[in-house]
Amino acid sequence: MSKEIEDLKAEVKRLKEMLDRNNSSEADQTFKDLFDNSTDLIYIHDENGVFIDVNQAVVDKYGYGKEEVIGNTPVMFSAPNMNDIDEVVSKTRIVWEGGEAQSVEWWSIRKDQTIFLKELILRKGKYFGRDVIVATGRDITERKEVENKLLKNNEELKNLNEALDAFVYSASHDLKAPLMSVKGLINLMEVDRETDINYYLERIKLAIEKLTDFVNDLVEYSRNTRTELKVEKVNFNRLMIEVLHNFEFLPDDQKVKKDISIDPIDNFFSDRYRIFIVLNNLVSNAIRYSDGTKSESYIKVTITQDRNEVVITVEDNGIGIAEEHFENIFDMFYRATDTKTGSGLGLYIVKETLLKLSGTVKYTSEVKKGTCFEVRLPSLQ
Repeated sequence: MSKEIEDLKAEVKRLKEMLDRNNSSEADQTFKDLFDNSTDLIYIHDENGVFIDVNQAVVDKYGYGKEEVIGNTPVMFSAPNMNDIDEVVSKTRIVWEGGEAQSVEWWSIRKDQTIFLKELILRKGKYFGRDVIVATGRDITERKEVENKLLKNNEELKNLNEALDAFVYSASHDLKAPLMSVKGLINLMEVDRETDINYYLERIKLAIEKLTDFVNDLVEYSRNTRTELKVEKVNFNRLMIEVLHNFEFLPDDQKVKKDISIDPIDNFFSDRYRIFIVLNNLVSNAIRYSDGTKSESYIKVTITQDRNEVVITVEDNGIGIAEEHFENIFDMFYRATDTKTGSGLGLYIVKETLLKLSGTVKYTSEVKKGTCFEVRLPSLQ
């Protein structure tokens, strides 16, 4: 009787093992079907990161055959200098040791050397009875571009709101002040019968010029902000003539010597009007902030070509800028001196215009010695 029981127990054990094997085989086959047909990228690798298998989506995405991938590591898919390999190794170790699933963003490189960004979820799993890391991923390049664009737009909107606050505050003063001056001068003219009328007319003229300068700056700022780039071949000789013509009837302009040097510039393409804005503001500042105590005031404008860039330098021997103002001179409505009039928009407009042109500006300055601005502009052909 005991032998029959032992035989029965042995048969039950055998049947159970067979059933477990069958169940396991069915589960593995179901996984294999999902694995092969999934549109997600699925990678199977061991604890050391060596690929055991990848699905067809990986083969199609990267352009490698399975035989080229299996036995390799994820490093073969890593875009050079764009990923933190140590972070991925650390997260893989956490998963392998039984930790929670980990998320990783990974810049990948295809066989044709094009790159894309993917998001990976790392989990521990079984693959035909073997402990493995299962990484599932998808291309998130477009999604990330949209996210980055939204972040950029939000940052730009924040900056615009801050600029608008500063604009409303300062513009209300700079628009009203000249008008109030004119009104006050007219009132004085009505009661003052002794002073030469030309005295009042001259001051009214100065107030109107100040208002005109401010309005012109606003127009330049608005146009730079709202209009698209118009890329065309730029003739710097003609452009400089137009800039200088802008100032030839101003009293201060006659007192400032101009030294203009323009090298031959070949096939340079950019937005001509925006370059005019930059030059016009830099030359205008050099004239406005000239030093009347010096025997001779000068402006030196040099335009050269450095490979695919044009380099513009505007140097003067004017009153200069004190060092404590250096970090603020490109801010909206910032004035580095009270001894000369200005809207405080000129250098802000230069900075904003150069952003549109993908250009850069740097400067050096010393009080009572002068200032030099260097602008670099790439060709936008």
